[in-house]
Amino acid sequence: MIVKKHYLSRILSACDILFLQEHWLADGQLACLTTLSSDHVAVGISGFDDSDVLRGRPYGGCAIIWKSSLNFRVMPIAANSRRVYAVLFESDDVTVYMCIYAV
Repeated sequence: MIVKKHYLSRILSACDILFLQEHWLADGQLACLTTLSSDHVAVGISGFDDSDVLRGRPYGGCAIIWKSSLNFRVMPIAANSRRVYAVLFESDDVTVYMCIYAV
């Protein structure tokens, strides 16, 4: 995980918003996305429930990570799916819906 964390931290230094698919984190591990950078905020969903007995290859989850300095109000949008995560970014001038889908 250390190598992946280093890689993601480097990518985050070069972008304002990052869409991440197939992170393979369980619900209890999603908080580690917030430790990638002190300058970013992360939200996401696991592709499987912690109580599920994993067989074969489950879906890997998805997340949206953005710079905390962006001047937006941010609100998660319920998608009722473990394969979709959506967020509303809103300012006085702009409203943007961002959605990521784990294939």
